[in-house]
Amino acid sequence: MSVSAPPPIPSVASKSKSKWRWLIGIIAAGFLAVGIFGSYNPVNLELVRRDLFDAQHDGKVLEVTNTGRKPIKLLRITINGRTDCNVYRLDAILGNSKPLFPSTLNVGDQLSISGSCQIIRTTVETDLGTKTYSFGR
Repeated sequence: MSVSAPPPIPSVASKSKSKWRWLIGIIAAGFLAVGIFGSYNPVNLELVRRDLFDAQHDGKVLEVTNTGRKPIKLLRITINGRTDCNVYRLDAILGNSKPLFPSTLNVGDQLSISGSCQIIRTTVETDLGTKTYSFGR
């Protein structure tokens, strides 16, 4: 009868290295996630649709307010996805000749625009990205 030897006991050092690798990987992934989310700059604008004259209920005026934490540059606003719906500064009627785009809004600044169409959906392109807003009739 032959006597067999029991299998060798695994080394504790190999498991310790494996645990450290997992821990370092988790920490590195955490730093990566914080870096990605920390650089995320959403478009923080509040858009309110108004009427040019209360009696008309035309929904052709849009008030854009910067509700973010830093200035934002408006590059273009598209109404209803149509190129024939023109937009212009509402204060152009009062003699403001500044071009509409690009316009920089500091935190809390508001810009009122008017369109040639009733505003149902608007896409705002900024230096921080593009966002689409919808309004009920």
